[in-house]
Amino acid sequence: MQKVLLSVSPFTLFAACWLAAMEMLLRHPGFALRIGVAACIAGISLATLLTRGFRANTRAERRLCAAGGTVLIGIGIQAFLRNVRAAHFEGYVFVIALAVVLQGLLMLTRLQRRIGRNRREPAASTPAT
Repeated sequence: MQKVLLSVSPFTLFAACWLAAMEMLLRHPGFALRIGVAACIAGISLATLLTRGFRANTRAERRLCAAGGTVLIGIGIQAFLRNVRAAHFEGYVFVIALAVVLQGLLMLTRLQRRIGRNRREPAASTPAT
């Protein structure tokens, strides 16, 4: 799972940077909000790569992973639904939305596996004398 997460994250980081650049170039109405969403996706993807690269395992990292995964799933589903309802279906939005949702699901799955592993560990006890 981690290999898939580490391969999806650079794709979503690149896609978010590309989307932000296109929004700045084209300046369609509402572009500032879409640049913010792209920056959010890029930030979460970069944070995922950095925390996985350094193998951080702190409570703060797990909370950020849960929050980031939830945000990515929400953004991806909303983008997918808007694209389906739009007058012109955009294939790149479909691919990026699926990648964003996949990354969010992988982040939450990774978090659940880690929580389950921590619960199974035996509690440290002191030897009786």
